[in-house]
Parts: sequence; structure tokens; C-alpha cells
Amino acid sequence: MKRIDTSTKATDLFGAGKHGFRNSNLPLGVAATDFNADWPNNLQEEIARVVEAAGIVLDGAVFTQLLQALRSNSLVCAVDTGAANAVVLTYTPAISSLVDGMVLWFKAKAANTGVVTLNVNGLGASPLVGAGNVALQGGEVVANGKCLVVWDATISKWVLIACTGGALQVAAAVQSSHATQAAQIQTSALINGVDTGAANACLVTYAPAPAALTDGMVLWFKAAAANTGATTLNVNGLGAKPVVGGGQVALQGGEIVANGKCMVVYSTTLSSFVLIECTGAALQVAASTQPGHAVQRNQATIGATVRNVNGSRSLGVTYTNSTSRFMWVYISAIASTAGSAALSATVAGIGYIGSSTNGATALSGFIAFPVPPGASYQVNTATGSFSAFNNWVEVS
Repeated sequence: MKRIDTSTKATDLFGAGKHGFRNSNLPLGVAATDFNADWPNNLQEEIARVVEAAGIVLDGAVFTQLLQALRSNSLVCAVDTGAANAVVLTYTPAISSLVDGMVLWFKAKAANTGVVTLNVNGLGASPLVGAGNVALQGGEVVANGKCLVVWDATISKWVLIACTGGALQVAAAVQSSHATQAAQIQTSALINGVDTGAANACLVTYAPAPAALTDGMVLWFKAAAANTGATTLNVNGLGAKPVVGGGQVALQGGEIVANGKCMVVYSTTLSSFVLIECTGAALQVAASTQPGHAVQRNQATIGATVRNVNGSRSLGVTYTNSTSRFMWVYISAIASTAGSAALSATVAGIGYIGSSTNGATALSGFIAFPVPPGASYQVNTATGSFSAFNNWVEVS
């Protein structure tokens, strides 16, 4: 296209070298701008060729053909004639050079299976990368997908902004509202941190930074040191919060070890982090109340006390284990009758039968059974009768 350049042009009307038109002023001897055939022919062809390039037949009765051509996007749309991973495009009119920020659309011929190149109007095959500015991996371009690309002269590559039906490559998320890469999820990178604090005072910084502690938030971190007692955890400067164990009580020591991989979950009810596990460390659990539950050390007989309660126990009376540990009861009694004599016990509705004497009098019958914390038990005669107890022992 060209500006008017006849001898009667309005010189530099729109700036240096940007001539225009002027009206005549006869009293001052100023002639109106005239023009030769070059200028209107040039203008006509500039407009007509845009319309025709859009596939529209010129029609003198329609005054919106240029608008239709621009709206059709046909000037920046093409159909891929290449192959998988090697896109070839021809635009009309031909693109003579690649310009920074140039935006193009095309209909893909085939899905990509890895790294892709894009050749526009024979200007050379250039890499096509994703929005993360790294090579495509496969699945970002699909057959018949409508693909939007932009030329980035800084990296000398085409950047795939989108392809309908295709996977979308993104840069690694660094803020809470960013799209997340699959790799960041698979490696737990978003919820993994390294403790930079001290024993009993963990300090962990995650990226992107959590804006707040929310109920059920799960985090992992590599511990800097073993804990020796009650512990706190400060996440991204949101404040030091207590760390409790699975029993929801303060840690005692040994639940966290140096370099252990620790998993915690935040409880708004407790306003505390609950330590789910730490590799290589002891595990705090709630007190066992069912046969399949893990047992706390203080519920087991490790370090238990043996008590002979013979003088304060009788048959047919209910007794309760008021300790926080499992209690074992051992009883041996002297039979007062010949033949079979045996003791029985009932613990929380479950019955036990002891060994039978099966002989003369003065032989002993035995029974032993566990009593969970808070449970009650009662001992009775199952068969025969007994005159006295050798031992009635409770261990807890």
C-alpha cells in the first residue's frame, strides 16, 4: 500500500514522509490534492485481496465484505499438511517472515507423540513448545484439533497456547492459584518440605506458600532432628502449632527422627498438626479398645506390676480394670470335691473356662484371662466346688 505522492499532496500531513490530502483554497492559490490512477488502484487491490484471500467473491452491492473477511480469521488459519510431530502450514497470502508475537491458527493433521516442529510457508521447521517453554511430550496436539500458536523471537520457537481436545502444558506452579503440573503432584512437590528448625520446633517452608492452615491439610517434611518431647510445627510463618500423635496427645519423644519423612494432617478441631507417621520413628496410637487395635506400651504387660489380691477377691463378685493397661488375671483354686472341678470367668460378656481338676480333692484348678482397660470381670465355679484359693493375681 502507498500514500498519495502527487505534486499537490499535503506534505508530511501525518508526520515526516506521511503525506495526505488537502482541500483547495483559491484566494490563497492553494490547489486541491489530485491523484493519479496508481493510488486508487493500490487501495482497491489492498482491500480486494484481503476479501478474496478469505474466500469471498467480490460483490459491489455488499458493503461488509472486508468486515466479513476480518471476522473469518481465514488470513491466520491454515490446514496442516505435514505429519505427526512435523506440522507444515501454508497461509494465503504467504507469510514472508516470522515476527515476534505473530499469532496463527491451524487444524492439526495428526496427534503428536513427542517433540514437534512447525514449518510456516517454507520458512523453516522451528520447534513447537508448550506454555512452559519446554518441548512437547505427546498428546498436546490431537488430530483435527484447532491449534493456537504464537511466535516467540526471544527463544526462536513457536509456543502452543492451546489445542482443542489436547493436553495443556503449563509452567510449574509457584503460586496457590496456578495450574499444577502432573509431575508436581506425582512427586508430591507441592506438599513436600524440608525442616529447617530444631529438635521439638519444626520449621518448614512450602512453595507455593499456603495462605492458611485448613482442616484436613496433609503435608510431608524431612525432619531436621529427633524430638525429645512435646513438639511444634510452623508452616510458612503461619505460627507454631502443636504436633500431637495418633492418640491426639502431645508427643513424648522418639516419634520424630532426624531425616525421617514425616506426614502430618492439620486438625482445626484440635488447632494442632497430627503426626500420622515418621519413617524410622515410634508411632503414637490411641488406647486399644478392640482386639484388632494397636496396643499402647502402657497397655501391655511391659513394665507391669504383679499384685496378689487373693485376700480381697471372691467368686461371684464383679471387679473392674480401672487402669489404662491391659490386665491379666491368674487364679489357682483348691477343689473341695472329687471329680471334675473347673473355674469360669466372664469378661465384657465373653466367657472363659479354666482347666479341670479331674481327680481327688485338694487338687488345684487354674484359669487365666485378659481384661481390657475399663472392662469388668467376674469369676465363678463352672463345675464342682472349691474350698480356697492358692493365688489370685492381677498383672497390669
